[in-house]
Amino acid sequence: MNKSKFSEKLLAGFLVLICFLSLILVPSAGSISENAGPETHRELFGQSRTVRAWVNDYAVTMIRDLINEVNHTDLGYADLLISADQQQRLLEDGWTQSEINEQKSQLDWSLQQEFKNSLQLGNLHALAIDNATKTTVRRPKTNTLAQTDSELSKNYQFWIRAEYDSYGVLSVTSNSGYGYSDFYPLSVLADYVQYYGDFSLELHEPVLKDITLIFGIPNVLESDDAITSLIHNAEYYSYRQLASRINMVLYFILFLGALYFTRGKMRDTRLGKLLDRIPLEAQILISVVALAMMEEMSYNLGGIMLDLYSQSVDDINGVFQILGYEFTFLLECFGLYCAIYWIRAALRDGWHQTWSKMATITLWRRLWHGVRHGWSTLKQWTKECFTVDFSEKAHSRLIRLMVVNVALISVLCLLLDDFFAAVIYTVFLYFIIMRALKRLRSDYETLLGCTRRMARGDLETEVHEDLGIFEPLHSELDDIRYGFNTAIAEETKSQKMKTELISNVSHDLKTPLTSLISYIDLMKQEPDEAKRQEYLAVLERNSMRLKHLIEDLFEVSKANSGDLKLNVVDVDLVSLISQTLFELAPAIEKAGLTIKTSYSHDKIVLPLDSQKTYRIVENLVSNVTKYSLRGSRVYLTLIERGEEVVLSIRNISQTEIDFDPNDLVERFVRGDKSRNSEGSGLGLAIAKGFAESQHAHFTIQTDGDFFKVIVIFNRRALEDLKPKPAETVKLDMPQAPLIDISKNDENKI
Repeated sequence: MNKSKFSEKLLAGFLVLICFLSLILVPSAGSISENAGPETHRELFGQSRTVRAWVNDYAVTMIRDLINEVNHTDLGYADLLISADQQQRLLEDGWTQSEINEQKSQLDWSLQQEFKNSLQLGNLHALAIDNATKTTVRRPKTNTLAQTDSELSKNYQFWIRAEYDSYGVLSVTSNSGYGYSDFYPLSVLADYVQYYGDFSLELHEPVLKDITLIFGIPNVLESDDAITSLIHNAEYYSYRQLASRINMVLYFILFLGALYFTRGKMRDTRLGKLLDRIPLEAQILISVVALAMMEEMSYNLGGIMLDLYSQSVDDINGVFQILGYEFTFLLECFGLYCAIYWIRAALRDGWHQTWSKMATITLWRRLWHGVRHGWSTLKQWTKECFTVDFSEKAHSRLIRLMVVNVALISVLCLLLDDFFAAVIYTVFLYFIIMRALKRLRSDYETLLGCTRRMARGDLETEVHEDLGIFEPLHSELDDIRYGFNTAIAEETKSQKMKTELISNVSHDLKTPLTSLISYIDLMKQEPDEAKRQEYLAVLERNSMRLKHLIEDLFEVSKANSGDLKLNVVDVDLVSLISQTLFELAPAIEKAGLTIKTSYSHDKIVLPLDSQKTYRIVENLVSNVTKYSLRGSRVYLTLIERGEEVVLSIRNISQTEIDFDPNDLVERFVRGDKSRNSEGSGLGLAIAKGFAESQHAHFTIQTDGDFFKVIVIFNRRALEDLKPKPAETVKLDMPQAPLIDISKNDENKI
C-alpha cells in the first residue's frame, strides 16, 4: 500500500516536472531561436520567388511612368506592347480605330488587375532614371533611394539596380545575389499576354535604352503589407521547427514516464480504478484528440514563442497563452497514459478479459444492435410503402400507406384535439397521390411506346414526347437512336465499298486480259513479222501491267492483314529519297513537274525496312506525277523533330478534290474518278500499309486543290522493330546532273 502511494506521488511529481520544463523552455525559446530562420532578411528576399515577381511587376509600372514623364504623355500598359507603326498597319489591314482602342483597353484593364497587388506594397521603394534626360520617377515619392551602392546598403536591407545601356543591354547588381536571370519585367508582359490573355493584336516587347531602375526594401519597414507578412511567416516557420523539437523531447519523456507508471498491478492504483469507471468512449475520444493535437501543438507553441519574443502580446495574454498550452499538454498526458494503460492491460490480461471489464461495453453493444435492427426495419417498411410496380394496380399498397398516415395524423390530432382534421387531410392526400400516380403511369406508357417504336426499327423519328419523371431518359434514347443509325450507315458504307472493290478489281484485271486475248488473235492472223513484233511488244507491256497489278494487290492485302516480314536495317532517308527521285526523273520530267526538296539534316538514319520504305517514297512520288497539275511545283520535306521524323509531300491536284481524301487510301481508289490515268489505285493503300507496319503515322490533308501526304516515323516506336543492332545501309547514288543536294536548301529536278 505504501508502495502504491509512493508511485502516485512520484507520478504527480513527474507531471509537475514536465510542466516546469515546458514553462522554462517556452518563454526562453525566443532568444534560442533568434537565428533559427534565414541568416538575414536580405537572404530571405533574395531567395523568395514572390519578391522576384513583385519587383518585375513593379518594374513594368515604373517603365511606363518614366516614359510618360520624359515624353509628357499618358500611355497605358498596352502602348508598351503596341507601337504606333503597328497601329498604322492594323488600320491598313482593315481595323477600325475603335476596335484597336477596345483591344488596348481590355489589355490595359487586365494588366492593371495583374499588377494591382504589387503596387500596394508600401515597403517596396522604386526609382526609375532616364540617363539621357536625367528625369526621375519615384514610388512612393518620399523614398530615399540613391544611385550609389554604399548609400543603398546603408538605408536598405535589400536592393536591386537594373541598368539598360545605350545598346539596350541589361546589367543587374544587388546586395542579395539577385542576378540577370531574375529580372525580366518585359517578359512578364509577354508571358501574361501569351498564357492568360485573349487578344487579337500582335504584341511585341519594347526595346529599353539608357534607363536605370532601382528597387529597395528599407531597414525600417513603414507599413504592414505583404512584405511584413512574408517576414512573419518565415520567422513563424523557424519557431515552429524549434517548437516541434521541444515537443518531441517532452513527448519522449512523457512516453517513458507512461511506460514506467503503467507497469505492475496498475488496476490496484487509484488512477487504475478511476479509468475502470470512466466510459470507454470518453477515454478513446480523449486519447484520439490528444494524439491528433500533438502536431497542432507544434503550431500553437511556435505562435506563442513568436508572440513572446516579438513582444506582440502583453504579459497577461502571454500568461493565458502559456496556461492554455499547459492545459492542452496535460490533456495529452492523460490521453497518452490511457492509451498505454489499456494496451499494456490487454497484453497482460488478454484482449477479451480487458474488453469485458470495460464499464459501458455491454450498454454500447445493446444500443448498437438496437439501432441496427430499427434501421433495417425502417428501411424495409419504407421500401414496401413507396415501391410501385407500374405494370400492376397500386390501390392495395396505397390504401395501406393511407392507413399508416391516418394513424400518424390521428396521434398528432389527438394531442391537438382535432381528430376530424386528420380524416379530411387523409382523404385530400389520397386524391393528390392518385393523380400523381396516374400521371406517373402515363409517363411510363409514353416511355414504353418510344422504346417499342425503336424496337420495331423506326430509328428516324425523334422522341418529341414529354416523358415526365422519365425525362432524363430523353437524351439517352436519342443517343441510342443515333448510335443505331451510325452503325447502320457504317455497315451500308462497308457493303458499298465491298461492291466497288469487286467492280474495280474486275475492271482493272479485265482490261489488260482482254487486250492480251485480242493481240494474241491478231498475231495468229498476221503474216508480217514486223507487225507480229509490234503486237508482241504490246502483249509484253500488258502482261507486265497485269503482273504489277496482281503483285500490288497481294502487297496491300499483306499490309492490311499484318502478315508482313520486315528486314530492319539502318536506312539513311535522305539518300533513299534522293535515289528514288533520280530513278523517277523521267516520269517527273514527262509530267512537267518541279520537285523542291528540303532536309533538316544532311543525313537522317532510322531503323527501317529499306525495300518497304523505298516503296512508300516511290508510290508517293508516282502518285504526284500522275495527278499533279502539269507545270506546277511539288514540295518534299524531311524534318527531324525530337523523337519524330516527318516526311511530307505537297502538290496541286490536276482535278478538283471534291471527295473525302481519306478514301484515297482505300484499295482501287484513284484521284480521277474517270479512271483515265495510269495506275491500279493501290499506290497510297500500299504506302499506308507499309508505313503503319513500321509504326509510322500516315495522314492525308487537303486545302482546296492543295494535296498533302504526311508520314511520321517515331524513333522510340521503331526501336521495337530492331531484332539486333543493325548496320547502316549506304545507298550508292549515281551521278545525276539534275539533282543537287544541300542542307536546308531546295533541290530542283
